[in-house]
Amino acid sequence: MSRSSHIHVLHGDIARIQCDALVFPTGAGQRSRGLVYQALARFVPGFAEAYEAQRRPFGEQPVYWLELPPTGTRRQVQGVVVAKIVDKRAAVATERTIAEVMGPAIRLCAEKLSRAQVLLAFPCLGTGKGSLGKPSRNAEAQLRAAAEALADWELAGE
Repeated sequence: MSRSSHIHVLHGDIARIQCDALVFPTGAGQRSRGLVYQALARFVPGFAEAYEAQRRPFGEQPVYWLELPPTGTRRQVQGVVVAKIVDKRAAVATERTIAEVMGPAIRLCAEKLSRAQVLLAFPCLGTGKGSLGKPSRNAEAQLRAAAEALADWELAGE
């Protein structure tokens, strides 16, 4: 079965986008309670509780999955990909650390929500206070890495 994917760039609040899953960027120590955390905690039902209950150290992959509890609504966020965009070596988000999480995040979401269409929402990574470089260059790196990861996913088929 062939796969096809699309990248859509939207301007808006990630916590209010209707999607199947979203990405929560954090550092290796996962201590941040920055703007993305605050928005998700406020507008994504069950996020704060799931993060506190399921948070764990990163393993070999720079991502892991948080299952969100069902809310009974027709369209809800089913899970969150926790993504390490700041590692201990760099201490800040860089084009490299941003690009390194895109493929694993997309693959993990596809694995957890295995169906024909999945809407995964990423914030614009590398624009917060723990970032290095120009936000526009970080965004370009993020989009390039997403396109590569989606192309790999399409080629893999099922």
